[in-house]
Amino acid sequence: MNICILSGGSGDDVRTLIIEEAKKKFDSVLYVHLSKIRILCREDGPKIFYKNKDLSDFDIVWVRAFGEDFVLAELVLDVLENSDTYVQSTAEAFQVCSHKFYTVKLAGAIGIPVPDSSLMITPEVATKIVKRTGFPAVVKLLSGFGGKGVMLINSEEEFKPILETLRVFDEFISAQEYLPAEATDYRALVVGKEVIGIRRKGGTGEWRANVSTGGSAEFIELDENIQKMALSAAELLGADICSVDFLMTKEGSKMVEINFTPGMIKKFFGNKIADKLLSFMKNKLEKMQNENNEKEKPKKEKSDVQ
Repeated sequence: MNICILSGGSGDDVRTLIIEEAKKKFDSVLYVHLSKIRILCREDGPKIFYKNKDLSDFDIVWVRAFGEDFVLAELVLDVLENSDTYVQSTAEAFQVCSHKFYTVKLAGAIGIPVPDSSLMITPEVATKIVKRTGFPAVVKLLSGFGGKGVMLINSEEEFKPILETLRVFDEFISAQEYLPAEATDYRALVVGKEVIGIRRKGGTGEWRANVSTGGSAEFIELDENIQKMALSAAELLGADICSVDFLMTKEGSKMVEINFTPGMIKKFFGNKIADKLLSFMKNKLEKMQNENNEKEKPKKEKSDVQ
């Protein structure tokens, strides 16, 4: 069994960790950066190549894409999900997860509690909306990872220069009500039908819970309601693997984000997350292959009744 790990901007330590763990489970492992591939369109359909290798020849392609990979990763996923290669998620899931406002909109539509959120196009409209909902407010770029592009705005004076900067870069932004949570959030890592709970706490002076900005993390048992909501969100997206983040409020838990590419959180968990995800994908493919083999077996002819 072979696997290609097709990744965007991971650090060297994460890349090494994933490759080492994959080699324990698969006969052949190829790690390719998204920038190294090419997509060829021809009469028999589109193909993805790395050098002379057709990636659809791999049993599994694990796509680890981030917001900045949006255009290319969407095309890659669309091509691969229409092949015989197993990919852990769909192009649609990546589209939704890369659009933070749309993520919250879809989750709210199926009854998952979410913070009040607005999508803003111009600085003028943005100022009116945030003034109406009140400060402090959380402002997010539509795409972002590891806490990047997420800002806590305490006043209109703080908001104005940020909006002017975003106008220069032609950025759309989403604003959410601020949910006081003592810099702590709860991540539901969905792996198939299993939910792994992680509590993340921000570092000193941080209002966010992201580990990449100096926080800490530990495995915990999440309550049943959060687990059900996380599985519902993953099912809605068509994602076998994703992480769903929640904040605890006086009204109960609220979902704030869905991540297409969960972090490995190596500092606190070592190889545990990589091991879990790779083992799941291997077992999933084996199950799919066994089911296909059963379908292809010739049916026994019923003997004539004497």
